[in-house]
Amino acid sequence: GQVEPQVGLIGLLAHQFREEIAAGMIGLEPMLVQQRDFRARMEGLLKASAHWNASRRKYLPQYLRFRMTEIGTQPGTSSSSQHSGVHRILETLFRVAQEQGEVRTDLAPTELAWLFEFMCMGAVMIWLRLLDDSLEQRFLLALEVLIDGEGNITIGRIGPIRCAAVAADDDQALAMLVGRKDEPFYNLLERLDAAI
Repeated sequence: GQVEPQVGLIGLLAHQFREEIAAGMIGLEPMLVQQRDFRARMEGLLKASAHWNASRRKYLPQYLRFRMTEIGTQPGTSSSSQHSGVHRILETLFRVAQEQGEVRTDLAPTELAWLFEFMCMGAVMIWLRLLDDSLEQRFLLALEVLIDGEGNITIGRIGPIRCAAVAADDDQALAMLVGRKDEPFYNLLERLDAAI
């Protein structure tokens, strides 16, 4: 009955957003190629992304809920980011940056792209809860952590644990949490931030 139309509408919204993101990515590629280095390319991408998200703020909670249902699916199968081209562009940017010695090389470009996508998704979730916050600044902070930070955050399935959040630096694990049943993603992020 009533659940199916809701799922259909959210799926339609996700499809529309994928199409918009794909078109935007194609439009951004020439600008990204012209930038002097990885940081400048990523800043251009993140500023455009912040603008896109801000203009659709009202619909983002539903879209993000849909994206969360994709966690645990095999990367590269049905992900919104795959269909929109985001992951492909991020992976390319990371690969070129690794070749130029601008980012860490101990992780594959595709893994860096996935990590960064989820960092940005977390930034959007926090931004949605803080009415006067700047999404662009949250995105740029995520970029700074990625480039200059010595640690990493992993969120997702770890072995038999369906949803775990782990923060670590080069020497040790700083916090390890298990997602609570029906816990919103942003609550898990807040708990991880408090634990660190």
